[in-house]
Amino acid sequence: LGLRTYQKERDRWLANQNRVRALHVRDLLAGGEIEIDEVANAIRYPLRRMHLSLIVWCDESEQGNELLVMERFITELAKSLGAQERPLFIGADRVTGWAWIPLPDNAAPNAITRIREVTNAQPDAPWIAAGDPLPGVEGFRRSHRQALATRAVVIASESHPPAVTAASDPGLVVAAHFCSDLEQTRAW
Repeated sequence: LGLRTYQKERDRWLANQNRVRALHVRDLLAGGEIEIDEVANAIRYPLRRMHLSLIVWCDESEQGNELLVMERFITELAKSLGAQERPLFIGADRVTGWAWIPLPDNAAPNAITRIREVTNAQPDAPWIAAGDPLPGVEGFRRSHRQALATRAVVIASESHPPAVTAASDPGLVVAAHFCSDLEQTRAW
């Protein structure tokens, strides 16, 4: 009985920590001035690095552990990219996660190629929309906006998505611009 009670309390504490962390990340993404070291400590992620933002998503499973599986995948992906620090993973909903990988500078130029290699080698990998690797706090924000726009293009296409779609893919910036205002695009 004691072990079960302890586990429940620990799970509750971890869930609360994750909610607080997600709130800090959303505040960071909203823009504005921040104290970099204070926020980095609160979210347990190095903000003074090169950041690669990813949006990952999958189909719902019967196990209900999609976020956990995707977080593990992101951790392994970060290792394969040479990241020395842990990636940041936030659940956006039950089957979608937001992730940032703190890249070493030398990994940035080939990061998308490496992500495609790793993802294509795993048949159960989630779909990935990737921003560009960008430095600093503003890079953290911009890469995330790019990844969100990339995913919007993939979803709007209403076709089976490729395993990895990157903001740097040819034509994606234009498509993202049109996807951001579908009503105006239709009128045009």
